[in-house]
Amino acid sequence: MRLSNHRHDAYAVARAAGYSQTESAKRAGFPGTSAPNAGYRLERQETIKQRVAELLAEERQDDAEIATRPWIVCNLAEIVRIGLHPDSRDLGNANRALEMLAKIGGYMMDKKESRSEGNLMSLSSGQLRELLDARLAELAPAVRERVLLLASADAETEVSHT
Repeated sequence: MRLSNHRHDAYAVARAAGYSQTESAKRAGFPGTSAPNAGYRLERQETIKQRVAELLAEERQDDAEIATRPWIVCNLAEIVRIGLHPDSRDLGNANRALEMLAKIGGYMMDKKESRSEGNLMSLSSGQLRELLDARLAELAPAVRERVLLLASADAETEVSHT
């Protein structure tokens, strides 16, 4: 589970990706001058130890993958950080890295992915129901409840108009 402090969580992600304490602190946004002390201090916090262990456990489950999720996220965040820095100013790469982070987080998808179901008109009602149930299962519980509530309200409105 993500830590409430985003810099602490970024530190844990970097540590799980294999970076040193100092480098992890820098990647988490701590200034270079205080990064060694911040890394030392953060490394001793129990919540961070647990988060690193959790990320490493996830990584072991995904051993078949060459690049692990924490490694990818950490490096994409580094590309964004470097791309937005006034000295390097590489907004194109920073933008692409942000897009990838959004896709990994489930906030964004390619147009091709959104149309991958094909022609919905050719599906039977059972197939449509299965597709809808699969998409609903991917949503967070609170979002799923809201969608189902809105759908039932729309259905009631439609029935009252007929």
